[in-house]
Amino acid sequence: MRFTRRIMAAQALARFAPEEWRPGPPSRSTPTCSTPPVTWERRSSTPSARAAWARIPRRVVDDRLRVHGVAALRVVDASVMPRITSGNTNAPTVMIAEKGSELIRADA
Repeated sequence: MRFTRRIMAAQALARFAPEEWRPGPPSRSTPTCSTPPVTWERRSSTPSARAAWARIPRRVVDDRLRVHGVAALRVVDASVMPRITSGNTNAPTVMIAEKGSELIRADA
């Protein structure tokens, strides 16, 4: 947040009048921020695997990457990973795309 604030305070961006909404601009009582940035980031961030691929009804997609309740719609990207890898996500995403294309061809 401090780095982002430094960028937004740059003279080159002044004409755009950037305004901080969250976590909120620094106040006089707390020179850095109304809510500590790390606390705000932890509370407001969301996991990357939003459409996790699983056989659980409350998940967004089924085991064939079809979106529950929406005909002819699939999610074929990194968001279907039930757990994000600790390394680069490129190879797993390519594998998901390959599997997704096989599933689409098989169902056509």
